[in-house]
Amino acid sequence: MEAGAIDIVVGTQLVTKGYHFPNLTLVGVVDADLGLAGGDLRAAERSFQQIQQVAGRAGRGDKPGRVLVQTHEPDAPVIAALVSGDGPGFYSAETDARREAAMPPFGRLAAIVISAEESSQAETTARRIGNAAPEVEGMAVFGPAPAH
Repeated sequence: MEAGAIDIVVGTQLVTKGYHFPNLTLVGVVDADLGLAGGDLRAAERSFQQIQQVAGRAGRGDKPGRVLVQTHEPDAPVIAALVSGDGPGFYSAETDARREAAMPPFGRLAAIVISAEESSQAETTARRIGNAAPEVEGMAVFGPAPAH
């Protein structure tokens, strides 16, 4: 790539870090919202950082860069923030949402992971544990939910 011997690079998230290709002018992100699935509290933040970082690979030299993003959820706040370039607004909204929901860093989470050969056994055990949790002010039990 640096020597100009290839014109197209297809890569995973590995290409987002530490590479400087002055002749790279186009970056495409396929399934940009794929990382938003699975219920991870930090999914939007991670997706924003990663897509912003890979987008920064385009146009680092003398030539202008262009970024194409494929998404199934163009109205998702993280995608809208990326398109508009509003990083501060995105992080402010994420912070406000976490504060409102008492999620980290404004609250604490703990996970209990149950494994079994049969998913029904794991779910039954998880429900028993959840139902046995003491009632403590300010504490909530979420789940069970399948691991992602």
